[in-house]
Amino acid sequence: MAAATRAAETARSRTAEHLLAARLEQLHEQQAMAFKRVAVPEPWDKRLTELPPVRWMLKPPRR
Repeated sequence: MAAATRAAETARSRTAEHLLAARLEQLHEQQAMAFKRVAVPEPWDKRLTELPPVRWMLKPPRR
């Protein structure tokens, strides 16, 4: 019975270590992606596509 208890405790410990390592890797990847989004902004023409066109660009000015 003691051997089974030790084996179960070892399995729990290994599982906890694995889950912690996996979570830390996931957080590291998320942080890297967030940094990449901040560090490399979209080109200005892609960021400003939602702006309406300027009127003077549509019609020549009157003289």
